[in-house]
Amino acid sequence: GYGNQQQGQSQGYGFNTQSEIFPCSKMYMGRVIGQKGVTINDLQKRSGCDIQINQDVPPGQDCEITIKGSRQGIESVKR
Repeated sequence: GYGNQQQGQSQGYGFNTQSEIFPCSKMYMGRVIGQKGVTINDLQKRSGCDIQINQDVPPGQDCEITIKGSRQGIESVKR
């Protein structure tokens, strides 16, 4: 992937926690989040990652999706 790759540890996540931020076009947000958040909640459960979406961006700019968790979890979310 691409985006700001940050490595490091955050409180409460254990050892090899990483976080990755990547841009996603606003037009895909509905598909990513799903109806009433069902898709994103499922992704969080299956990957064990915390997923935050910032849709508060200027018009025409991509939203930011932040994924925190293990490297494996992050890779599974990105698929």
